[in-house]
Amino acid sequence: MGNKKPGARPPDRRDGFPWPALATAAFLLAAGTAAVSQPPDDIEFARERISIAVEDTSIMVDGIYVLRNPAPSARHKPLFYPVPVDSTHPYPDSISVWHRKSPVEFGVREDGVAFSVEIPAQRSVGIRVVYRQACPDRSACYILTTTAAWERPLKSADFIITLAEGLELEWAAYEVFPVANAGGGRRYEFSREDFMPDRDLCLRWKPASTTGTSP
Repeated sequence: MGNKKPGARPPDRRDGFPWPALATAAFLLAAGTAAVSQPPDDIEFARERISIAVEDTSIMVDGIYVLRNPAPSARHKPLFYPVPVDSTHPYPDSISVWHRKSPVEFGVREDGVAFSVEIPAQRSVGIRVVYRQACPDRSACYILTTTAAWERPLKSADFIITLAEGLELEWAAYEVFPVANAGGGRRYEFSREDFMPDRDLCLRWKPASTTGTSP
């Protein structure tokens, strides 16, 4: 969970982001819910695919998640999605939640958003959450440790970190691997299976050295 900022009241925003060209099958297979926090029950959190786009003093997190209901009846599932908020990382200036191509209404909390989804019997549903957060000290965290609340690991998790041109990664809480990035800048990836995180995915970056080269 993110640190709460005493006295902070987040803006009540529901800015929408356009849905990218993404096939439904790929959406359902590529997702999970490490960041979504609720006590365990028969709803399963299977996979996640997290993209973090880093600008000079901000990040855009784009998470695709899948929830599976193995029960013989439909379930209405309340969820809380935490974001790390502290004195140097203000509440996101925009958040959107999507189910397939439709926006999902949510309630703003001090350190995240609350919403609910309907999950048909013996089916999986995909959820996408996108948020932008200012990072004036050129550091950020994506919350992973709430996975423990479900008492089961993620079957798989994929992470993509993209830094804008002119930036380089100074440190990451997990080992990341540089890959070619046709769009410019630097790109790193890592994946895990049967993943029960023991720490959040935190990053620190800095202006690139004039002698450095992109991977």
